Amino acid sequence: MGTVPQKGAFTVNEFTAWAGIGRTYFYHLVNTNCIKPVKCGTRTLVRYDEAMRWLDSLPEAA
Repeated sequence: MGTVPQKGAFTVNEFTAWAGIGRTYFYHLVNTNCIKPVKCGTRTLVRYDEAMRWLDSLPEAA
């Protein structure tokens, strides 16, 4: 899934690239409370621990 950033949060673009999802699906996850981003000024960020919580919540592949 790519490298994990050395900082504590992903930008939306970094998160979608890391997770392999599109921006539309990212905002669907936000609107359905599957991902809880934070705001820093005008920037939307996904904390690293939130990204890992989301990843861990996904079902295992059959």
